[in-house]
Amino acid sequence: MVHVSLRNFCSITPKFRDYFKLPNNNVLRWFPGHMNRGLKDMENKLRSVDCIIEVHDARIPLSGRNPQFKNTVCGIKPHILILNKTDLIDNKKLPDIEKVVKKEGGANDVIFTNCRDEKCKGVQKVLPTVMQLIRNSTRYNRAEVKEFSLMVIGVPNVGKSTFLNHIRKSNIKKGGGAPTGAKAGITRSVSNRIKVSTDPLVYVFDTPGIWTPYIPDIETGMKLALCETTQDHLVQFLNMADYLLYWFNKNKQFSAVE
Repeated sequence: MVHVSLRNFCSITPKFRDYFKLPNNNVLRWFPGHMNRGLKDMENKLRSVDCIIEVHDARIPLSGRNPQFKNTVCGIKPHILILNKTDLIDNKKLPDIEKVVKKEGGANDVIFTNCRDEKCKGVQKVLPTVMQLIRNSTRYNRAEVKEFSLMVIGVPNVGKSTFLNHIRKSNIKKGGGAPTGAKAGITRSVSNRIKVSTDPLVYVFDTPGIWTPYIPDIETGMKLALCETTQDHLVQFLNMADYLLYWFNKNKQFSAVE
């Protein structure tokens, strides 16, 4: 019996799928009603907000960020991007990721975090960075207001509520301000303000995770599904496993099966 390594086999038979196809495109059109209501609520509260904090998954720094945010809630307020879950990626790639994200634009600053790490230096940088941005900006109708209000936004299940609870616990020694969970869609409406700091006095609005109403292509949708930003039943585990195999083959990442 002849044993051939997968790498050698692929050099003999290099033909893999050129594209990935799903039985249906439900994942591209997942935009439940609470997301539309949530986006409108966020827009209505903008006059009461000094800075936008967008949280996204560091594994997919460009895929799936909602372009509607740039045109609505982020367009007129200082805006920082937090790329969370850095414990799940190779940290040597962070400088390259930061370059690409900044080149794409849409945020005043980029901060990497692992919000499950109580000693995360990235999380500790967020509030000072936000305050500096606010002080360097025009607050318009809020110029005479002593307190500061922030709004945390992003697609589902990227760690928005975990981030909020982390900075709340770090600054005022209280946790449990926002509900969290391991699946998409735990937060379904814009919350009342949650105090996260007393000096300076800072409050945060937690918001529901909001997808773009239409995902541009299957691969973007599958990356979002693999990172658990959508409901599993829309894609199904078998399809996710099949896409992962397709991606490994396409990118010649064979070490996982050697």
